[in-house]
Amino acid sequence: MHLTRNQISSYNKTLILILSVASLIFLSFKDGIATKMLHAAGALSLLYIVMMPKKDFLKSPAFLIFCALCLFGIMNLAWYTLYKEPGTVFANAYRGPMEAGKLAILSAFIFIALLSDDNTAFMIQPRKWILCGALVAPVIYFIFAMWQHYHLHIDRIILSTSHATTAGYVIMSSALLSAIATLKSDIKYKTLLFALTVVLGFLTLFATGTRSVILVYLVSIFLLITVEGILSKKIDYRLYLFFLIAAVAGAFLFKDTLMNRAQEINSDLTHYENNDSVTSIGARLAMYELGLKTYDAWGQSIEQRNEKIRKVEAAEPRLSGALEFIDSHLHNDFIETLSTRGLPGVLSILLVYLSLIYYAVKKARQPCILVMLLAVLAEGLSDVIFFSKSVPTSVFIAFVLLFVFLKAGSKIKQPIQIKE
Repeated sequence: MHLTRNQISSYNKTLILILSVASLIFLSFKDGIATKMLHAAGALSLLYIVMMPKKDFLKSPAFLIFCALCLFGIMNLAWYTLYKEPGTVFANAYRGPMEAGKLAILSAFIFIALLSDDNTAFMIQPRKWILCGALVAPVIYFIFAMWQHYHLHIDRIILSTSHATTAGYVIMSSALLSAIATLKSDIKYKTLLFALTVVLGFLTLFATGTRSVILVYLVSIFLLITVEGILSKKIDYRLYLFFLIAAVAGAFLFKDTLMNRAQEINSDLTHYENNDSVTSIGARLAMYELGLKTYDAWGQSIEQRNEKIRKVEAAEPRLSGALEFIDSHLHNDFIETLSTRGLPGVLSILLVYLSLIYYAVKKARQPCILVMLLAVLAEGLSDVIFFSKSVPTSVFIAFVLLFVFLKAGSKIKQPIQIKE
């Protein structure tokens, strides 16, 4: 059978979407496989772009996102190439931004391939596939999390990641995608399914014991319900009831973990007020201060930064809590970027956020995207989101699937369907 160029592109585009949905699901129990799926989708997207007419590429609604992600990725890879020395003891600290940079570039290709206004159609119905993935994902995340918590007796579940905090960020991206896709769908029993996804998201996040993620998710779901009610001019009070039930249920089931974490907050702040930063919160605050005091405007190596940090700490011992963590990162996207990649690095990450805001406001006209973006930004202020593999994979995949889902159900120009 002879396939036309348009048919080949259609099969390619469909496979890219399927790999993206599969990556979302595999993130819970096989994050390495999920990242490889993103790699494969990115490679296929590059092939798709090569076959795409130049005018369609330049006019793509995701063109600014493509440019911003590529710039961010190139900046990270350039810094890695310039400063990483063979045999460095900070190999992981260098590898984190490098991996995030690669994923950003691959994701840039995926955004263009799946969101371009060309005449290439999906061979499947994208909204149904994304919605199915968004409904299946929270169930799998929840089951795996409960198995770790109750069967393996892991106090703070980690899924397939290395830390509970990382697991929390991965869960949040998926959970917000699931909540938004369900709320924006026309599926039967939408309210009930939305409640189910929110409850499962809450319970899974509570099992990580990650304070910032739990709080951000609570606020995000509340904002999502409120924004949707305002836009539709019809507030569904049942959604607020489900929201309250989910929060109470999660707090009750994991009350011991949450109580311990709450007590730690009070203890950490008390210690910090007494010039003792050797605590979880104290170390974070110390890292922020040291990062701002030791950055180089045009970038520097990890070795150079850490040498400066140790000199400042020697003069101000109250900041000693940060020393345990400076060999990896400074737990804030912007401060970490500023302290290593300088002002150009900060500009590149700002452009990523601005390009996503532009798409949400000017192209998609969907405030729910801003809710999800605000959640990612909030987490980036308390930790490093664009670092290593798992979290960047979850963030990029969640955004691209959300954009495709919303576009397929909106009045934005759709591809012409091909009849076989």
